[in-house]
Amino acid sequence: MRRGQSSLEYLILIAVIVILVTVVVRYAGSGAKEVPITGTIYIDPELSPVVEETPQKIKWQAKYSYPPGCKATKCDFYVSVNLKYYKTGNHKGEYRLDVYIGGEVSKIRRIRVSLCTGWEKVVDANGFDRNYFVGYFAKNELDPLFPCQVTVMAWIK
Repeated sequence: MRRGQSSLEYLILIAVIVILVTVVVRYAGSGAKEVPITGTIYIDPELSPVVEETPQKIKWQAKYSYPPGCKATKCDFYVSVNLKYYKTGNHKGEYRLDVYIGGEVSKIRRIRVSLCTGWEKVVDANGFDRNYFVGYFAKNELDPLFPCQVTVMAWIK
């Protein structure tokens, strides 16, 4: 062996290791961005708080926000689900789910909301402003499904 040959081999080995670590970190970082933040809330006429009751309707509300405990105007994202039951009028005996999606527009890539009825809504960054609203008439199909699970998934930039 010539003098200094083993130190050259060590330098080549270190260079290969640095390249491998760089490649792994680059791909692991981009893969982590594809993992959504997932939250689940339940809305139930028997358990959720009544926020409004009139002779025409009863309204319950459930909320999910991220990070937990944040105020709606300071959240990365939030979802508020209002359940209404109509006692009179054209929609007598029907439920209505109102889903409000909001948050910090610059941080959100995509939000998906799924209801216990199988209904799903995906909002990407292009169709999203500070607040997004979706109304859904559930008629009588919700009765056997209570408590209704609402799953929220958000992909953050």
